[in-house]
Amino acid sequence: MSAPTLFLADLDGTLLNSEKKVTEKTKKALAEFTAHGNYFAISTGRPWLNTRRILKGLELPEDRAFAACFNGAEVYASTGERIFQAGVDVQVAREILAIGREEGVYIHTYDSYGILSDQDTKELAYYMQHTPLPAHVVKDAGRAVMDPPAKLIAVELEDFEKLEKLRERLEHDYAGILKIRRSEKTLLEIFSCKAGKDRALLALCEHLHLDPKQTVAAGDAENDTDMIRAAGVGIVMCNGQEEVKRVADVVTARDNDHDGLVEYLAGGCIFH
Repeated sequence: MSAPTLFLADLDGTLLNSEKKVTEKTKKALAEFTAHGNYFAISTGRPWLNTRRILKGLELPEDRAFAACFNGAEVYASTGERIFQAGVDVQVAREILAIGREEGVYIHTYDSYGILSDQDTKELAYYMQHTPLPAHVVKDAGRAVMDPPAKLIAVELEDFEKLEKLRERLEHDYAGILKIRRSEKTLLEIFSCKAGKDRALLALCEHLHLDPKQTVAAGDAENDTDMIRAAGVGIVMCNGQEEVKRVADVVTARDNDHDGLVEYLAGGCIFH
């Protein structure tokens, strides 16, 4: 009997279609995959508060379903048990929020209740449309940060060069401390070097006593690249970013609107 496989999949642009849904065909393939003794994990930039609803909707066995959230800063079992956590240092988080104001870029972070921001802006409204979470708008978000947050996120809707300028500054000033990844052209993800979708993959392998070579990771965007490289087999959606496709072992024949992952889940194992 072959060793079980851990399959990790990003949400937006990968597991979810353009309507932000998992199709019945993909759900059926996931059920078959886990029925063969394999494991499945959502791997997303979204928080657990938002991800757990999607994971529950897959209707997979509890002991076979997991979620890596906040770009791998937190990993959960489907029961809600937290398996791994790696947040941003509180002082560093406060500095990043201040740098955002200096650079004229909207940045928020998170607390146990949801989004923590000191700016009620169109960028916050845009983000909340795509990631429905409660927002706590305060006078000074930096002073309100009391515990290491999972990540910070910069949002820019018009001048995307602002995000690149911010990225360059943070990568220079916080080398070896922070990872900076683009999840889409409007969003810049800022999290600890101890986190990341690749670190979440390794944490799940340790928890499940699996060899990382027996993992499959699928995504479409820059913030999936580390995970795709770390997996035994790295899959990039055909609708994914061109620079991400360059690190893939496999590029899907079908996109996320046409069940692009199904052929890699069918039969219960990608390894032959």
